[in-house]
Amino acid sequence: RRRSTVDKKPVRLDRLALIVGGAATFRYLGYRYVDRAWYQGQKQDEIRWINDWGGDTYLNLDKWGHFIGGAMLAQTLTEAFQWSGFRPRTAALMGTVTSWAALLEIEMRDAHFDQWGFSIPDFVANSVGASVPLVHSTWPSTQVVRFKFSYLPSPLYLNNDKRAAVDRPHIEHLIDDYEGMTFWLTLSVEPLLAGRAREVWPDFLGVAL
Repeated sequence: RRRSTVDKKPVRLDRLALIVGGAATFRYLGYRYVDRAWYQGQKQDEIRWINDWGGDTYLNLDKWGHFIGGAMLAQTLTEAFQWSGFRPRTAALMGTVTSWAALLEIEMRDAHFDQWGFSIPDFVANSVGASVPLVHSTWPSTQVVRFKFSYLPSPLYLNNDKRAAVDRPHIEHLIDDYEGMTFWLTLSVEPLLAGRAREVWPDFLGVAL
């Protein structure tokens, strides 16, 4: 007797609708914030292209911010699509493409303001970060490497009013407070070990840079 195929897990349309609604709300609120924080300059019709690899902007820490932002957004969407019933590989592809498109939209808004412009390095960092869940899904062994983010507000942001009053360096918006951000590259050690070493190594203990 031929073995019957395993039933596919159906996609939960109610959960998918919740994801779409939540994403639309987040997009609306997010753009309201960045409109106040960023888009206050002169708008122009043509795209202003920027190739800022030199580190003049935030010493290139903003590139890590774009990378981590893309990775975190894509991972969140990947998990959400899995929760709604999509297979892991399909969910990872959807999470990557959706987050990449959302970040491209932001970059295109930047492109038409004279204060900002379309940053090619930022776009590259967005794209590489957004692809992390898809890479992890396609090559599971790469999951030993993860990326994390922590934040502690810096004095440049916490005391921005006082510092601005005396013309000292300050940061007006939390999203620009790279002084307070830390970007972590983590390594899961246990999967790389074998034999007795793997048995005695604590499950929770990894290495972070």
